[in-house]
Amino acid sequence: MGNIYLVVVLGEQMYIRIESGEFVLWDGSLETLAAAFPGKTLQAIEAFSVLEDVPFGAVGLAGASLFIYLAYDSVATAGELYYSGTPLSLEIAAEGATGTSYQLFTDNISTPIIQTRCIICHSSTGIASATVSTSQLQYLAATEPDFLQSNYNILVNYIRNATDGSELILAKPQDMEAHLGAVQLVEGTDEFEAFEAFVNAVLSE
Repeated sequence: MGNIYLVVVLGEQMYIRIESGEFVLWDGSLETLAAAFPGKTLQAIEAFSVLEDVPFGAVGLAGASLFIYLAYDSVATAGELYYSGTPLSLEIAAEGATGTSYQLFTDNISTPIIQTRCIICHSSTGIASATVSTSQLQYLAATEPDFLQSNYNILVNYIRNATDGSELILAKPQDMEAHLGAVQLVEGTDEFEAFEAFVNAVLSE
């Protein structure tokens, strides 16, 4: 028996989901942390909806990123809180957006670049996961559920929110910045041009 907690970070604000399903502002204090699902018999795998039919794009938040943290505690280990160190990330699309960058990602980036070149190092067990500057770039293999959307969100979040992300994401694969994976993309090739077009599409949306 225990409690499940859900924290959403949007910009500089933190919210917690409470038992009613509403999200309320949270000050980051454990004393005010309320459970989203209190008094549950905890299972090895828990399935629940985080957000449903919330029109973020319609209220001016298109292009922003949501970071979702999950935590739980148990009566078996009273006083201990277990939480996800790496958040789930979601990109808020504009209502009715055609998703040019997503189409470019699925057509030109996912298989020939992410799955063929990047994921060797940029995964939860790859050498890039231990580097602070690139630990955000941990991709899922094509055999994993929802790998396409997840990898797209991870890459877009880095381009938009990491310090100098849009420049580094193009420079590092060329080994113009310190890159443990050496040269993976060369300027002037079809793959580099496709990757650059994707980055520019992300920045323009």
